[in-house]
Amino acid sequence: MSMTADDLGVLGNLAVALGVFEPGGGPNPSWFGNPEASLSTMLAKQEQRDALVAFVDEAMGGADRDTDPTGVVWLPIVSIDDPHLEFSITIDDSKPAGVDIGIGVAFKTESPASATTVSIPLFRAQKHNGPAVGNPFLLGQRGGRIRIGTSITVDASPPVSGQARLGSIGLDVDVPTDLTDPEGPVFGLSLGGLQLPGATAPRDLRVSADGADELDDALLDLVLSLVKAQADALGAGTALQSVAGLLGLRTGDNVDDFPITAIPTQGVHALAAWLEGIITADASRHDWLDHLAGLLEGSRQGDEVAFDLGGVATLRIGLRVDTGPTGNTRLTPTLAVELGNDDARVEAAAALFQVDLVTGAAMGLPSLGVWAAAGRAGVGNRVLDVSNPAVARADTLRIGFGLDAQRRVTFVLAADGVRLGSHDYPTLDLTSPDAVMDAVGNTVGDIANELLGGFGTIVQTLLGLSAPGGMSRARGPARARRRSRRLPPRPATGPSSRG
Repeated sequence: MSMTADDLGVLGNLAVALGVFEPGGGPNPSWFGNPEASLSTMLAKQEQRDALVAFVDEAMGGADRDTDPTGVVWLPIVSIDDPHLEFSITIDDSKPAGVDIGIGVAFKTESPASATTVSIPLFRAQKHNGPAVGNPFLLGQRGGRIRIGTSITVDASPPVSGQARLGSIGLDVDVPTDLTDPEGPVFGLSLGGLQLPGATAPRDLRVSADGADELDDALLDLVLSLVKAQADALGAGTALQSVAGLLGLRTGDNVDDFPITAIPTQGVHALAAWLEGIITADASRHDWLDHLAGLLEGSRQGDEVAFDLGGVATLRIGLRVDTGPTGNTRLTPTLAVELGNDDARVEAAAALFQVDLVTGAAMGLPSLGVWAAAGRAGVGNRVLDVSNPAVARADTLRIGFGLDAQRRVTFVLAADGVRLGSHDYPTLDLTSPDAVMDAVGNTVGDIANELLGGFGTIVQTLLGLSAPGGMSRARGPARARRRSRRLPPRPATGPSSRG
């Protein structure tokens, strides 16, 4: 009697995914002689890929995977109940070019029932006997497309034969992250549980097109008007109102209306211009973040949205806006988890990606860091606030580790939101501050002693700013030996407070 994959229970799918067993369930006799051959095709072969998805689905509880209207499989890996957020791995094997793997976030509400999803592609794996994959990274490349979708339940009651009914309305847009992508934005309109008068059963409809002009303009206007009217009619603080506000479908805020009329002629440039107009003006950016805070049941703090994870843990989502090397506006969404408070905390912060809003050039994970921090901008507890004999202020002090522009791990000792004399510095590198100190007539020791006072003499001694008993304090390097090191930027969005 031979063993089959079915005899292994939940591990049977894993054994098929690894190639130890054939898709039919029997053992693979060649596996132990050449396991690399099977392991290298785990994503390339559909049978192994399906078995891997089934194993993860069962291991996470079973019956959790979902397939969206475009055929992309969503495999949940992390779920938060309040607010209802799900983080998933997305798998799209519908394209002949390869298997696209990415991350997806879904937000769901109960009253009204709605689902909002964002999927971001990350990598592409070669299919078995398919074309070779030159660059496995998708974001900012051809084929790397971000998809945003929203579905609202209109009628949750069971359908009645012969009576007109519409269960749900959904809108989605599929946008390329590379302007050379041969396929422009793709728009979709979904009608779920649609039953026309006299019909015996409902059906789901989805219409997609390479441009909004290929959809019925009157139908689009009708749907958007219905969403806007429903959002305006609801009371403040509802999820639908927040989603409508994020899409520019609210009355009375500073967020520009969604550019539905400009998209047919301008395509992705209309979306980029719309987003740039929102984030570059304080009033519209803050209103947009207020809508996001309402959706996540959090609070806006400057250019960040924070919500409590329980205890002293806080999750922060932010937008950093600056000017890139091309002179164009650059957007960097950030994500940070904190343990502590405004006075003292531990932070893990990352810039998720960076995108030029004019050219569309994108880069994934431009910065990442873990550090201890003291003080915070805009809350009245600077780590340094001296006005005599010279102005010396700093909002935050950080010490830890981060990645620099070359993806190398570096030691971080920095102050954020600094004003020295009449000079402002978003981030001041305290490991090489000589040139900055010269500009304002201060010494390294004077500033460092003020900033590091809260950490005690041990840290200052280790850094050479205080001397052990019987020894002289280390001096700054001579001008001829000075070095300039670019410190990885702090992945945060709130403006520094420099009153």
